[in-house]
Amino acid sequence: MKQFALLLFLISSLGATFGRLLDDPIAGYCDYIFKPFIIPALALYFYTKNKKQHPDKTSIRLFFFGLLFAWGGDLLLMFANGSRYNQLFFLSGLGSFLVMQLFYILSYQSTNHTKERGLIAKQPFYALPFIAIGVGFYIIAFPSLDLVLGIAVAIYACALVSMVLAAINRGDRVPKDSFWLVSVGAFLFMISDMMIGLNKFVAPFANAGVYILFTYCLGQYMIVEGLVREFEMKKSTS
Repeated sequence: MKQFALLLFLISSLGATFGRLLDDPIAGYCDYIFKPFIIPALALYFYTKNKKQHPDKTSIRLFFFGLLFAWGGDLLLMFANGSRYNQLFFLSGLGSFLVMQLFYILSYQSTNHTKERGLIAKQPFYALPFIAIGVGFYIIAFPSLDLVLGIAVAIYACALVSMVLAAINRGDRVPKDSFWLVSVGAFLFMISDMMIGLNKFVAPFANAGVYILFTYCLGQYMIVEGLVREFEMKKSTS
């Protein structure tokens, strides 16, 4: 089942990503065919690795809820393209991903294998580059946003940066491979979302959909794999 889940993820993510290189309406068909399976495939993989009794069951459940809202965000943003309710679907998708980030943050924070303080808590200056990226993105996007979108994007950008900082804060508390996978994955997710904003509100750029979906899929996979390794280590030592 684990191999099936990874194969499904690979096929669906590559199909959706490279489908965006094709002309419409084929590109749209590829989105509808492949994109809905990306997160369920990762959720199935995560489940197969954590289906037995586990000491971190609260963290696992929190992360599953995060994946559920990530899937909802995928579907809502997919229907936003070309819809007469474009902004409604876009804001709903944004809200779903916002909830996803909150569940991810709670999952990251709910385990501590060493009882150490987190990396950001001990060395706050590590947070500055990511805060600067978030502020810079908002400054660039702000002139193109109306009042509703300005508020929504501000809240979302804060949650996005907070999710990355929560991932980095796992440093010194979890195995190094898990730390790096989740941290880089969270950063890729942030880059993907910011590319969505820049492409939608500032200036469309060539092959934006490919870059956005590639960084999104890779980021989500790295987060899932990083947490799998963390929970496997905890189970083996419990």
